[in-house]
Amino acid sequence: MKFANPQWLWALAFIPVLYLTLVWDGRKRRAQFARFADAAVWKVIAPEIDWGARLRKGRFWLLALAMIFMALARPQWGQHEESVTVSGMDIMIVLDVSTSMEVEDVVPSRAKKAKHVVRSIVEGSKAIVSA
Repeated sequence: MKFANPQWLWALAFIPVLYLTLVWDGRKRRAQFARFADAAVWKVIAPEIDWGARLRKGRFWLLALAMIFMALARPQWGQHEESVTVSGMDIMIVLDVSTSMEVEDVVPSRAKKAKHVVRSIVEGSKAIVSA
């Protein structure tokens, strides 16, 4: 296996640093709450508190970040190269067909003008393809 952009793998070195920061922040928050109230009354004051939830959520985010860095490094398997010749042309035309296009502030109406432009594009592309 090789990587097309291996420089992104260096970013993986920051994942443990971020995890340690997350653990440190959790301990700091717990210490701040301990200064506010005794540990025996925590369940009475804040029964919904879950000290591990923040750490679990952080682990998932760090795992996702690690996977993003791995994807950016573009792992590649195999040695097969293939040259592909492309012929033809793909054109997509998006046209507004609402009633507001029937307003005649442009002569002829916006819809008729748009149809004319589309027709000239199609005819121009036929001339390019046949050349």
